[in-house]
Amino acid sequence: MSRPNKGSGHWSQSTFNNFQTVTRLKHVAVENNFGNSHALLFPPLGSNQMRLFLVGAFSACLSCSFASAQRPQSIPLWANGAPGSAARMSEQEVEDIGPGKCNVTNIHNPSITPYLADKNDTKVQTAAILICPGGGHRMLCLGHEGYDLGQWFAEHGITAFVLKNRLAKESGSTYSVDDHAMADTRRAIRMLRSRASEWNVDP
Repeated sequence: MSRPNKGSGHWSQSTFNNFQTVTRLKHVAVENNFGNSHALLFPPLGSNQMRLFLVGAFSACLSCSFASAQRPQSIPLWANGAPGSAARMSEQEVEDIGPGKCNVTNIHNPSITPYLADKNDTKVQTAAILICPGGGHRMLCLGHEGYDLGQWFAEHGITAFVLKNRLAKESGSTYSVDDHAMADTRRAIRMLRSRASEWNVDP
């Protein structure tokens, strides 16, 4: 994977300088060191395993406006509502959008947003990344930690999916990390594997 292009629009100079990609044998690590945030991931890439990476808690100073204009349609993880949330699945999400931010709360219908890889040979399967945006379980920072990353990975030949999960520490929340946020994550992984051929990712 190549480094971000200095002239790629919404990537700031500090983001470009701090983004690093590390490849070690049959493991791939995506390392970032933006401020106090750090994530180093080494998922296995065996031939019989899903080339699926969990990317979480990236922190950069990017705008949400570019991602919003070109955002793909999100896909609910459960057609009839998530277990324990079906009665609230139609509630409107709350977006706090401004310069350098796109924070979302009141999530009761968890989903993934696909960013399909840009590539010339559609017969060649791609790796897939599940991006789990941060926000301390109080909100999801879906701009700079979600949609912008999904767009960047797709432009560099890797299909990405941005997870929108239920929030356990939002004010008044009845959810928990173990029972609901993790259930959303596991469901997203199962969906990626079950629809791998549709999205042309390596199962």
